[in-house]
Amino acid sequence: MSKFSLDNHVEKVEKPIPIWAQSSPTTRKLYLCVVRHGEKIEELIKNTPKKEVADIPIKARKIVASAVTEEFRLDRSNISERKVPKLVEYIKTENNRLNQLWKNACVGIGSGKRPKRDELEESLASKERELKEQRQKNLHDYFNESVKSEVLNSQRDLANQLNEVRNLYKLEQEKSNNQDLTIKQLIRELNTPK
Repeated sequence: MSKFSLDNHVEKVEKPIPIWAQSSPTTRKLYLCVVRHGEKIEELIKNTPKKEVADIPIKARKIVASAVTEEFRLDRSNISERKVPKLVEYIKTENNRLNQLWKNACVGIGSGKRPKRDELEESLASKERELKEQRQKNLHDYFNESVKSEVLNSQRDLANQLNEVRNLYKLEQEKSNNQDLTIKQLIRELNTPK
């Protein structure tokens, strides 16, 4: 007897396309493609027999940006933090959701078993790598912000110095003009007969 699942008895409601996905035709196409990929992966996880769910390779249970762009013969750079940050964030969220769905599908397999030492060590190493990568990312972001801040400060200082030099230049020009007038006046006085 199969388990009861509410998913089998509830009609799926079409999600409206978010505003950020409607910003350009390309973004809209990419968003819809990501949604389709997510639905295909979800169906794959749900329709795979319990014993084989754990054997689904990671690339088959995750939305891969390059696969999405290849579908439209676009460059991989069309899905980047710089160009479409909301889409990248959506892909990460969907991948997390799909990964959780996959983990939930794997729960029944070998449950009650204590993980082996090598599995625990591998999990620990994986978590340490993730932590190290997150620290590196945080440091990278922090240093980028501090460099931007320092550049802005140095640009302000240079702008102030430039204004001071311009003011000094104007003052010196006025002095020079006044001296020219004084010299011309003195020469006229010398040249006038007495």
